[in-house]
Amino acid sequence: MAGGLGMGASAELKEGVKEDMAHRVGEATVQLLLQKRHDEDPTCIQIAFQACLMRHLSEIIEAWTLHRKCNVDDGPFGRVYHEMYTHEDQAVSGRWRALTRSYLRAVSDHNGIVKGQTRQLVVQLVYIALLAGVKGPSKQLFEMISSRFGSTIRSLMNQALDIRKVIGEDIISGDFKLLLPSDVPFDESMEDAYPTDAMSNAEIRQDAVVVRTAEVGLMRVVKSDSEDLNTTLLLKPKVILELSLNELNGNRSELWGAAEEPTESNGP
Repeated sequence: MAGGLGMGASAELKEGVKEDMAHRVGEATVQLLLQKRHDEDPTCIQIAFQACLMRHLSEIIEAWTLHRKCNVDDGPFGRVYHEMYTHEDQAVSGRWRALTRSYLRAVSDHNGIVKGQTRQLVVQLVYIALLAGVKGPSKQLFEMISSRFGSTIRSLMNQALDIRKVIGEDIISGDFKLLLPSDVPFDESMEDAYPTDAMSNAEIRQDAVVVRTAEVGLMRVVKSDSEDLNTTLLLKPKVILELSLNELNGNRSELWGAAEEPTESNGP
């Protein structure tokens, strides 16, 4: 996606955009978008797009309802399920989850959800483009991204809804948890999404910090009769390391622990 964006001076940025995008793609990513020019190498924009996309699709998959923000652990359905999962066996809680999600989907407008969620994601991609200094007003960027990538994004939304149905409704013998580590140390349960020679050193990797997730991981959790939780890691998440962003910014000294204050910048 990033390759089709024209670069230039920063366009308008609404109040709170930086904070919102830092929450979605990481503070280090936002700072790199602001401080570095991306004319010749849009890798940073691509990384931000990927992190934002994974976050948004994961929210769709985990949400109980999509009419408003209602994550798997929030809202009345999430609270009821948490209590039921704590006090009932796997078959009972799994059956309730499957039936509840099935009927919630039955009374939802599928096409309306796809349209609304696509719009929300495009708006977030516009914010990333603006932070990176892409030319043009936000409305024009919204129309451009929608025109060029709208069909691809809608396809991803439909795939996310299909996955949501499979893990939320079709399987009751266990729960599937999406893994999106962020702001935590890198460990063996993850994979580096952007490995380099400089980061192959084990000593560096031990101190590496995960900024956000580029590809979601998957874990299966089954509650046994003794109420123990048996977990199986099915797919490791591929993560974006702070070291990778430092490399993009040319701060190789930071890879070796040098503490340097970032240079102030008003834009790319």
